[in-house]
Formats: sequence, structure tokens, C-alpha cells
Amino acid sequence: MKKIVLLGLLLFYYTNAQSQGYLMMAGGGSEANSSTSWSQQAYTWFVEKANGAPIIVLSQSDTSPWIPNYFLALGATEVHNMRISADSPQEIVNRLQTAGGVFLKGGNQQNYIDAWRGTNVEEALMQVFMNGGVIGGTSAGAMVGGEFISPSGPVSSDNLRNPFNGSNVIVNDFLGFLPNTIFDSHYFERGRAGRLLGMMGRIVTDHNPEVLYGIGIDDQTAVLIEPNGTLTVSGSGAVHVFRKTPETFINAQPNQELEIRYMEFHQLTHGFSIDIETGDLLASPNDAVTVESAELQAPTAAFHFRKGNWTGSYLQQVNQQDGSEIQWTVLNGGGQAHTTFTNVRSEVTFIEFDAELMEDASYIASFFSMGRLFVNLSIANWHQLMGSDAFRTALNSYTGEVEFLLEHANIMGDGYVTNASANQNISYQGRFVTRPGGRYLPGTIMVDSTYTSQTFFENRASAPGWLMHVYRSHIGITSSGLTRMSIVDGVLSFPQQLIPSVVYDAREGYVTARSPFSPSSQVSTNRNAAAVSHGVVHVIPTNGSVEIYTFGETSVENEFRDVPPSSFNIIRNYPNPFNPSTTVEIHSQYTQSVDIAVYDVIGRRVINQTGIHLNSGLNHYPLILRNMNSGMYIVRIQGQNYVQALTITLLK
Repeated sequence: MKKIVLLGLLLFYYTNAQSQGYLMMAGGGSEANSSTSWSQQAYTWFVEKANGAPIIVLSQSDTSPWIPNYFLALGATEVHNMRISADSPQEIVNRLQTAGGVFLKGGNQQNYIDAWRGTNVEEALMQVFMNGGVIGGTSAGAMVGGEFISPSGPVSSDNLRNPFNGSNVIVNDFLGFLPNTIFDSHYFERGRAGRLLGMMGRIVTDHNPEVLYGIGIDDQTAVLIEPNGTLTVSGSGAVHVFRKTPETFINAQPNQELEIRYMEFHQLTHGFSIDIETGDLLASPNDAVTVESAELQAPTAAFHFRKGNWTGSYLQQVNQQDGSEIQWTVLNGGGQAHTTFTNVRSEVTFIEFDAELMEDASYIASFFSMGRLFVNLSIANWHQLMGSDAFRTALNSYTGEVEFLLEHANIMGDGYVTNASANQNISYQGRFVTRPGGRYLPGTIMVDSTYTSQTFFENRASAPGWLMHVYRSHIGITSSGLTRMSIVDGVLSFPQQLIPSVVYDAREGYVTARSPFSPSSQVSTNRNAAAVSHGVVHVIPTNGSVEIYTFGETSVENEFRDVPPSSFNIIRNYPNPFNPSTTVEIHSQYTQSVDIAVYDVIGRRVINQTGIHLNSGLNHYPLILRNMNSGMYIVRIQGQNYVQALTITLLK
């Protein structure tokens, strides 16, 4: 009978939005009774929405009077502190019957679920909300605010590797104040970006909701949600809103890496408001800046990145994969000595780095005299070379292959943070030190090792948004356990990694601002939290790729860049590398015919198939590259108004 009543209340809520109350959900962190505290606005708003009625503060066993006294100091007239462990369910229900506001403390969300699911307390909580009252919570108390709840959960890396790992469980039959939504707290502080995305992936697979919202809240930050769906950010950190739209593709399967394409995202700071349902930006702070849309140009050369130095055995392996007598150059400076080169069939030219010759045109030209260049330089020497105008000019016109160390990629974009590993409180205390990058990957920033150390979770998770804000960049690349990465004709691919990489794409333009709050009275600088509103996010599994640049005139057959995902998505090919056959997965928005072509890296078309039928949904297209040389190839698929490309690797 109790469950029938609760279901009736929920049905009434879903069909009569005007009965909905207010939500104030905080990401955790200590409040302070000060006019400059991050919590002042949010908790005052909570008191106001209680409209003079009693406020009930609920927890597992916390006896501290701090929160009740704080609400009283902010203007509440009556506040009651109640505990699951000490007060009977009937006592709690009696208090809730006259309440105008309910605040759920932190701790463990499982305690709330175990104690109240299917009981009169759950019904009474829903009744407060449906009567127009306000529900608040912090940390675990915020995580029970959505239709979907994670009672507990792993760190980001585990969810990205496998959204169905044993500790990742979703509950959807408790409370559910905000439909189609899952909350997560302590978002950047505890490295939970991947956790939230993984939970969203599992929800899509298990429940298939037409729409889905994920809201990640930083500590010392809150969301204020009105009955009409307006979400306003208040506090010192950021709020991260992910929206599954009709263009979003999500592939979440047991024991497989998570894959997401075109998930809309907003990273918002204090003073921003959006419409949750539509994703429209409704308000922004006075100091917000609009970053215009950008069409980023791809490098003419193919860029490859590898973790570790180029040994003789690796160079020999590359040569064998190519299956031809390719001539190449190794530029050495502070890297591993080249003393083990044996049985290498191709001609190799070794050039020692010389800082005195950085603007010597003939010296620089010698780097590019062969078909492939290996840049085996220390970071210090690479910094020097990046500053060479002669090198930039030569590289910008080079159409061959260039291989870098992976650590070079972090400083090749618009900018980078120099001290993310200096102290765990760097970003929290507003002490990021940023430097302009070489802009050999213009419009991008990259942060590697995001989840490798819990100590630096917040620094490394905050860095991408902060760098996009500082340098007005349009692409943010984050990874952890990355070993190999390539950018070929504008397509970014991840051939080898331990954890799926996450790419934030804001090329359509965004609004940005920074947090106006310092974390405490002992710190004078404002927190390094920045807004990027809005863009799309991609979670790219191993061997996956995504287009980030516009193809230039020297790219394969004119320009075949991606346009907004209105037609289809190339998901992946498997296996990859392959010999000689592979299967390309294509997700089509509707039934259509496309043309599929395959090109080698110098632009020769080796396969051309026209009028290929795609069904609505997931399609599998087999490719056979028999009698072809080992190496990288580009699969180009063209529909009526949409073109996309994927890099694949043939390895014999």
C-alpha cells in the first residue's frame, strides 16, 4: 500500500510540474557563517524557499548543531536536527508533515536508501517537495536528489574502463526529486568526472531513458534548481552538467571500455544559469566573455606521440610495419643514445640537437629531408626548438610523418599548467601557473595523467577547463595511462591507452568566466575554477578516434571534415591493428545510402564503394585490405550532407 501511494505521488509530480518544489544540492565542503563565504547565497536561498515553515535537518547519526544554527542565523525561525540512528521513523514523519524545507547531511547515501526506501519517511519527504517546499543536501545528501542514484562507486578510471564493474550499482526507486537525472558530488576534488560519465553510460544501457542529465558538483559549490527547471550555480567551484541529446551516442557494455560521442556539456561557475531541459544559457556573470566559434586547421604533417624514447628495436619495428624502404631522420637531444640500431633496412640519418643552429635554414631543412622525422628531445630542448621560426615554417609545410615523445604533446597546444603536481591544493587555492604552449596543435590544450594520483585529482581535473578559459582554447584533451596518440589529417586517435581518453569540444563557441571566490579567509587568490559553456564531450576508447581539425588543401581529396552529427557516426573499427580484414562500426541516425572510400597516408584512394546501405542504428561494414602495405589508412564515409573519417592501421 505504501508503494502504491508513493507511485501515485510520483505520477502526480511528473504530470503536474507546478507542484514541484525547489532543490539546493551542494557538492560538500565546509560552510561558513560569513558574508563572503561560498555558502552564504545558497543556504540563504534555501531558508527563503522554506517560506517561514520549519526546517528539518536529517543525518545518519550526526549530533552537531552547526547546520541548524547556521540556518537560524540566516533567518530560519524553527530548525530540528534529526537522526536515523536515534529518532524513530514516525517521529521523523511527524516533523516532516509541517516542514517547508528538508536538508540531508553528508555521509553515505546508502544509509538513506536502506533506512527510508519504501517507507512512510520516503512518502513524507516527497510530500514536502510536492507541496512546493525545498529539499537540500550536501555530499551524500545531494547524491540522492535525482531519479538515478549511485549508492557507492569506484573512481573515474574504473568506470571508464568498465561501466559495469562490480561496485558500480544504480538505484532508481528511491525519492527521485529530479527526473532523468543523476547527481555526483566532490566532483573535481575526488576525480569523479569518469565516474559520472560511466554511471550515465550504465543508466542508458540498463534503463534506456529518452533524455538523461548528469550533474557533477564541486565541493564548496551548490546548484539552485527552480520548479521550472532553471539551474543556477552558487559557490567557489564549478558545476558540470551533461545532457544526453538525440545526437548523443553511448556504448556501455560489461567488461568493455566506455564510449560516448556528442554528449552536450556545460561547465559553469558562480552566477551562471541554464535551462536543464533545453541546455539554453539563461544568465551569466558580469565578467563572462564569449569565445567565438572556430574552424581549426589541421597540421599538414601526420603527428604521432609515443611514451618512451625511440630505441633501435622500436625504429626497426616501425620499418617492418611499413613494409617498405622508408628513409627517416632521428633528431637526438637529451634522449636515449642510439647505440642498438641493428638490421634496420631503411636509411637512417642521425642529427644531434644544436641550440646554436635554431634559425639556420639548412640545418632545420635537414630534419625533413626524409619521409619520417623522430623528435627524440628532452623537454628543455623541445622548448627551444618550438621557439624556432625556421622550424615552425618548415614543419607547417611538411607532409610526412613526425613522431614525438608523449610528454611533448602537453606543451604543443595553446598553453599548459607548470605546477599541477607541486601540491594537492594548487588549484583550490588559485595558484595555477600557466605558460603559453608552442601552438603546434593550435586551439587545443592537453592534460595527461588525470587519474594517476589521487593526491592531484583536483589539480589535473581542473586544469583543462582553466586552460581553455585562460587561452580561449576550443579543444580539451584529457587522458590517463595513455601510451600512444596520433593526429592525422585532423583526426585524433588513441591506439594504445589504459583508460579511455576524454575530449571536450567547444568549437561552436562558448561563454567563459572564472570563480569569484577564494577558498578561505587565509587565501587571497580566487579558486582556479572556470566556466566553459557549452560544448560536447567524447569518451574515446582504445583504437577510437575523433575529428578535431578541419582538413587543409593538402589533405586527402580536398576537405572532408566533420559537420554537426546530424546523419551518422563512425564508432570504431575492430580489430585494430588488423590483417587483412577489419569491421567498421557505424551508427546511423536513419536509413540512408553512403559512399565509403579508403586512402593511404599520401592521399591515394585504394578502395571506393558507392551506394552502401545503412540501417537506422548500429551497422557493421567489413573492409579487406589484401595486397596492401602495412601502415595507416583513412576511411572516409560520405552521406548526403555529412562526411566523417577514421584512421585505421594495417599490420602484417
